[in-house]
Amino acid sequence: MELVKTVGAPVRDKLMADGVILAWGVHVGLLRAPGNSTHIIWYSVADWSGIEKVDSAMRAQIGKLDEEAMKSGTAKKGSSGGQR
Repeated sequence: MELVKTVGAPVRDKLMADGVILAWGVHVGLLRAPGNSTHIIWYSVADWSGIEKVDSAMRAQIGKLDEEAMKSGTAKKGSSGGQR
């Protein structure tokens, strides 16, 4: 949930104010199995361009946070550097 606040909130709040993101939420499944996700963050947009805007904004936010971590020396060894 901390990532929802630190990484997602700035992007989500801006894109919601701009009308790109119409709704969002966090799904936490009751049944868990090894190798499966525990939390899913979902969002709703009006069209495909909204998906591209969210993806681009999230990649930029992760890159910004990675860069700040590298400068401050708090980046984890083996970090992905914001890449998938």
